[in-house]
Amino acid sequence: MHPTTAIVGSGDFLRDQGHAAPDIVRARNLLSNEVDLLVEAHGSIEIARRAGLTVYEIEQVAAGHVSDWSVAGLKAVVSYAS
Repeated sequence: MHPTTAIVGSGDFLRDQGHAAPDIVRARNLLSNEVDLLVEAHGSIEIARRAGLTVYEIEQVAAGHVSDWSVAGLKAVVSYAS
C-alpha cells in the first residue's frame, strides 16, 4: 500500500488553478450554460435572431467559449434571448 498525502485547497478550485478573477470565470460559465439551455429549448437560429448575433456566435457561447465576453455582454444575450 502506498502512503497518500492529502491535498488541501482553498475551497475555490478556479483560484487554486491560478485564475486571477475566478468569480468572473464562474459568472461567464453560468451565463454560457443559460444560453445553452435556451438553445436546447428553442434552437440556435431562434436564439441568434432574438439576441441579434450570428448562429456561430450563439453556438460558441453555448459551448462555453466565453473568455472574450464580458459578464454584462453575456447577461444581455440571455436577456434578449429569453
